[in-house]
Amino acid sequence: MKTKGVGLIEEHIEKLVLGIALIVFLSVLSLQFLSQPNQVTIGTETVSPDQAFKPVERKAEAVLAEVNRQEVSDSVLERFTPVDLVDQYQALKQKSAVPSRVLATTMGKPLELEVGTQMTGPVGDRLYTQVVIPAPAGTVAASTHSTIDPYEVMAVPGLKEVISTGQPFDKASVSVEVVYDGIALRTAFEYEPNDGTTMRIPLSWWRGSVAILGLQLERQRWSEIDQQWTELELLPAAPGQLDLLSELSENYGEQGPGLPVVLEMVDEVQEPSVEAEVFRPGYYRTIAGPDWLPPAQTAMRYGDNETQRQIGRKIAQLDAARDRLDGLNVKLEEAGGQARDPRPRQNPAGRGGGKTGGGREPGRPQSSGNDRSGGQVATIERQIDKVLSQIDRLTEQLMTDYSIEFDEEGNRVEPDLDEIVTRQSPMLEDDQIRMWAHDMAAEPGARYRYHLRVAVNNPYYMRQRLLTEEQASLASEPILFSDWSEWSEPVDIERDQHYFVVGARESDGLGMGSGASVRLYRFFYGYWREARSTLRVGDALKGQTDPLPEGLFLIDEKYLTDASLGQRAPSPISRDRDAGRLGEQAGGGLARESAQEKPEPEEGQIAVPEQLEIGIDAFLLDVAKSPVEISSAGRKAGVFQVFFKGLGGQVVVRSPNLDTSTALYDRVRSSAVLGRTQGEPVPEPEKPEKIIPKQERPPEEPGRGDGGGGGGGGGG
Repeated sequence: MKTKGVGLIEEHIEKLVLGIALIVFLSVLSLQFLSQPNQVTIGTETVSPDQAFKPVERKAEAVLAEVNRQEVSDSVLERFTPVDLVDQYQALKQKSAVPSRVLATTMGKPLELEVGTQMTGPVGDRLYTQVVIPAPAGTVAASTHSTIDPYEVMAVPGLKEVISTGQPFDKASVSVEVVYDGIALRTAFEYEPNDGTTMRIPLSWWRGSVAILGLQLERQRWSEIDQQWTELELLPAAPGQLDLLSELSENYGEQGPGLPVVLEMVDEVQEPSVEAEVFRPGYYRTIAGPDWLPPAQTAMRYGDNETQRQIGRKIAQLDAARDRLDGLNVKLEEAGGQARDPRPRQNPAGRGGGKTGGGREPGRPQSSGNDRSGGQVATIERQIDKVLSQIDRLTEQLMTDYSIEFDEEGNRVEPDLDEIVTRQSPMLEDDQIRMWAHDMAAEPGARYRYHLRVAVNNPYYMRQRLLTEEQASLASEPILFSDWSEWSEPVDIERDQHYFVVGARESDGLGMGSGASVRLYRFFYGYWREARSTLRVGDALKGQTDPLPEGLFLIDEKYLTDASLGQRAPSPISRDRDAGRLGEQAGGGLARESAQEKPEPEEGQIAVPEQLEIGIDAFLLDVAKSPVEISSAGRKAGVFQVFFKGLGGQVVVRSPNLDTSTALYDRVRSSAVLGRTQGEPVPEPEKPEKIIPKQERPPEEPGRGDGGGGGGGGGG
């Protein structure tokens, strides 16, 4: 049956599709036999896929054969370029040790090992937080006045130039102390703001590789004329002191030192002994005068505020009382008694309610009329009782009111300088690092104030390629400085001479003219030397000291400069009152040698003058009674004003009441008392071998009575 409406193609479409598919199949099948199969290129060869590994196998066999050969052909050697390892090493030394940022950028975002650090982009786009070095705190300045060892003066370069006088090398100087917070410094390196604008400095740039390389000291001088502080003055390091900052600036020119040089200095300073030289440089070896103390201790003892004046006054009174006790002990032993122990009692405040003449300390023999000639020993012991009570009272006040410590022997406990100098904890874990510097160029009579800053090696230094162009300047300097500390309190430099008015009188109109009693002092060989003078109107301020102690010598210059004469051939002092306390000074380890007894000058020694002349360029102009009165012990007394005129025409007004109430007067007078017995051994209390009964005691020499015996008093 014929289909209606269906075309020929539509009727046979399935046969057409089947025929086309058959043709394609036969074409592909024929290509496998009539043409070459698929091929791949290996090196210079084109092979079928099933033969792709054959060329590689042949090449490997050829290389293996070359390796196993005993001799290498020239053709093989020609394929290799000779390498000079020495040249490569030298070239690498000239390159920066800092990794290049190019490699890190090429390889993508670098690995960040620091926890909590936000990565804001590749190395070239980072902004690091600028490190701000914390400033020191607690600035304290204190002056010291002592006699520097002449051998030290000659041995330390530049020291003689800052000492204007000849021998003895008496020198007034200033030491300035601060406290530094190492933990705050570590926090400054770790700081990263919360807003993500900058990131903290990488740990590898500073951990274990930063140190304080030096201190800088700056001062201002007070101008009496202008009544203001003068311009700032940056001080050089003290002569002989380790000065790494000058070494960096002077030895490497404008280009600065390389990073390895700076890191080598850091490693050096991290040694405890070197760190002590940088942080706490030692004072110079001295032969007379007070031992050097850290400024904080010196200011507490001799400072100028009211509390410090009270401490200084009581310490001076205590020293004078102990000297008086020494003299009374000498008298007591000469009278046949037993020297009294100067150590404080176990409960000094509770002894007898503070009254003198109470109970005796353990071990003191009771006085008896049977074994005391003429009551002399009993009289001396009563005097000693009073002095011991005074020592007890002053000791208790200093301990209770001012926290000053005393040992079992009754001596003040000075700070352990070894403990101060030697820190146990690492710098970045210590928030109480004591540091100080010395001003050896201070002028006598001047008033200064000081501040100090620290210098830390710059962790950005020589890392320009790791910083953006905006921050590249951070890497230009090897040192970062902190801000300056606060200013110290003003410190007055001791003059070489002082005078104090201790008494005055007006003219009575009957022939007794106006006058004044004056004590003049001159610093010589470690102590103040006193001269007393009674002046009338028109008299110059001058006087002569008592004879100086024996055993003080100057050194012939040739022994100081000629090494062929031996090391320290002559000694500058024969004996020293403080010989038992001499030892290593703080900081740099400068030590004083114990003085040896040399009562007579030896070769190279020159005896000092027997007495000193003290003269002030002024004369007594007049004395007048002030209308102001003061009360003392229930009685009113007038206040005198004493007028002196200097050679320059200036008039100076002094008052006995004011002059004798200052801490300066107490300190100077106490030093003068100690200076009288300089070089004499301090008598040690000891039990006599035999107490002579009254009937066996020989008769006293004529003239010897209660007033005989050794000295040592005068300072109470």
